[in-house]
Amino acid sequence: MLAACGGSAQNQPSSAPDNAASAAAAAQSTRQQPPNPRVVQALEQIEARLADLEQGQQRLEAIAERLAALERRVEKGLARRPIRRPRFPRPDPASVYAVPIDGAPYKGPEHAKVTMVKAFEFACPYCRRVRSTIDELRKIYGRDLKVVYKHYIVHPQTATLPAQATCAANLQGKFAELEKRLWERIYDVDRNFGRRNLLRHARKVGVRMSKFKADMDGLCREIVRADQVELARVGARGTPAFFINGRFLSGARPIDHFKQLIDEELQKAEQRIAQGTPVRDYYRKWVLEYGQKTIESANQTP
Repeated sequence: MLAACGGSAQNQPSSAPDNAASAAAAAQSTRQQPPNPRVVQALEQIEARLADLEQGQQRLEAIAERLAALERRVEKGLARRPIRRPRFPRPDPASVYAVPIDGAPYKGPEHAKVTMVKAFEFACPYCRRVRSTIDELRKIYGRDLKVVYKHYIVHPQTATLPAQATCAANLQGKFAELEKRLWERIYDVDRNFGRRNLLRHARKVGVRMSKFKADMDGLCREIVRADQVELARVGARGTPAFFINGRFLSGARPIDHFKQLIDEELQKAEQRIAQGTPVRDYYRKWVLEYGQKTIESANQTP
């Protein structure tokens, strides 16, 4: 007796030929099926996008190359061309500029036919050099020449404290004494314009130290700053600078340059004084009132 259900294997029909035929029919059916339109459209869109990206990349590369070429041209041009510094307007030597002088220290008479304003600082070698020229001019012109001193700081780390110190000395009538010491005992020796050294020299000229310190640290900061603003407004850009009855002269020039300008202004002053302008009012009227208030102003001196 067989231990199996259904009949024996020898009597069962084989199914292998049928399976092979079915697979071949299925393959043939797949080959004959048309492609999905949506898939085709998506593929075409992707291919078009890729083409656009390739063209865009080519354009970017071309732009980058043009930019690189322009940069090389700019670099070559900058290397050949000198750097141009900004130009500030300079005072017209023929014009008269209204430089305020109230309260400023001066040497010479209180009122004179010619007033020369000196813009200076204690860190400037040319300011030191021109001192002898000014001394000589004062000898030549005597009471016809008044020299007024106003601070114009170019080197603030060095020149600010001595400017404030001489300002404080001026408030006690000791400007000339301290100014002389600072040039001859500090600038010419070691240029130690430190606070302690300035105070030591201030004691030597006999100022009242409590007031001197208070003015140096307080009011004179504002006075020195105001001097700077007033001089810059009429075109001062460095030191020394001079305004001779309001007419500009720059630098430590030979004495003949000063004399020429002083002589011209002295002649005009004598004519106007003969016509009735008092000496005490000359600077106020003919320089402050009629002079140009700024370097850009269009006022004309009669």
